[in-house]
Amino acid sequence: MPYPHPGECDASDYLGTVSKAALQDSTALDPRYQASFQALLVTDPADDMQMIANKKDKPVGSTGIWMLLDQAYLQWLNEDRSRVLWLHGDPGKGKTMLAIALVEELTRSHKHPRVEDNDGRKPHSLAEENFHHSTAAILRHWKTEVYGHSVSPDTDNIPKTTRPGPHVDSAIIAALSAEPAMCSIESYGQAGSSTPAKILIKAGNHTKFYFLKTGPDGDMFRGEYESLKAINTAVPTLCPRPIVHGKLGETFDSFLLTEFINMEARTESPSSGLSLARKLAQLHTAPVPTPHDYRNPVFGFYVTTSVGRTAQDNSWNRSWPKFFAECRLRAVWRSMETSHGTDTELHSLLDRIVKEVVPRLLGNGHLGGRKGIQPALVHGYLWSGNKARGQVEGEGGIEEVTFDAGSCYAQSEYELGIMRMFGGFSAGFFNEYHRLILKTHPKSEYDDRLSLYQL
Repeated sequence: MPYPHPGECDASDYLGTVSKAALQDSTALDPRYQASFQALLVTDPADDMQMIANKKDKPVGSTGIWMLLDQAYLQWLNEDRSRVLWLHGDPGKGKTMLAIALVEELTRSHKHPRVEDNDGRKPHSLAEENFHHSTAAILRHWKTEVYGHSVSPDTDNIPKTTRPGPHVDSAIIAALSAEPAMCSIESYGQAGSSTPAKILIKAGNHTKFYFLKTGPDGDMFRGEYESLKAINTAVPTLCPRPIVHGKLGETFDSFLLTEFINMEARTESPSSGLSLARKLAQLHTAPVPTPHDYRNPVFGFYVTTSVGRTAQDNSWNRSWPKFFAECRLRAVWRSMETSHGTDTELHSLLDRIVKEVVPRLLGNGHLGGRKGIQPALVHGYLWSGNKARGQVEGEGGIEEVTFDAGSCYAQSEYELGIMRMFGGFSAGFFNEYHRLILKTHPKSEYDDRLSLYQL
């Protein structure tokens, strides 16, 4: 199947043809790549369900009520013997709409399935580990198919998290101006690239908590510190306040210290009352500073940040399509080449995306129309594992919060592409967000841009 010229089809067809060629055309890439591409293009079931619902006529209010009273359904709902409910019937009989109605009913009744861990690990410390497990699984499949090497199970490809030492490091004590005898440290979960812990400082009958990360990568902690600082300054209730980062006093490792998020807190104290969608809209419309030697805000960030263990090139650039092409697509590709070697076919595909798709969708004078677009502060690594509800630093009410940030100043929809890729955000979230921030012109290419940002 030959590639069309950018002007010969709409953006959706063109982006799908080029960026997903391995799935659509067996002659575009070697067949051995197809399974790996498929693993990288898994979609979020919630988005799929919403897309199906939008394409069909809205069902009448009583649709599916009979099913909720059916004995087989009630038995499945209330008993633990079976975990699968099978809806079967001939094509066109309404199985899809019944399934949607069922999911909506379970969501309303708070009986939707959820994943729980029984080893004491906390949700926000599981986030990074789960991401690396998924990535390792994909890369294991990739290397076996493309390079023919045998690769160890993904648990062997992830650095083992060590437990914190029995004593609080002197650098932490100095940063908190605390008495050593009043300080203690507890293991707090598990992560792939750092050692998480909880610091406890006793003062009379009161105990104050802090969250600590330690590890060998000081640049990663600096990037997260600056990201959280920028976010907290723009929207104070959106993330914990970073306190300090630096070198430990008794080992060669580095550290990051932040406020502690108590996800198990129960309090009657009032919260800000802001939803996560509203907070994110505030973040994306907050004033953007102008870097030294520039007259206006530009795209990039003051320091290198990280997404997992992948460093993000945040070199300043006045052009959003150039920043995205060079500091995201090509920069990540260079990192992959360093780790896994060069592949000419994939490199050629990347070149076509950078030279043809990026200008077609993000080109200056096209994206945003005559007004263009302005840089917006983004979290940069926002997915369902990096958000929670909790009380920050034991004060105030329960808030929607985020953490593990890898920020930059970008086109605001770049954030949404990452969120959609990892999933965990409902259609209601995006609807509320876009009531506050409209989709960028041209709106008809919104889904195409978000697909591009997921590469």
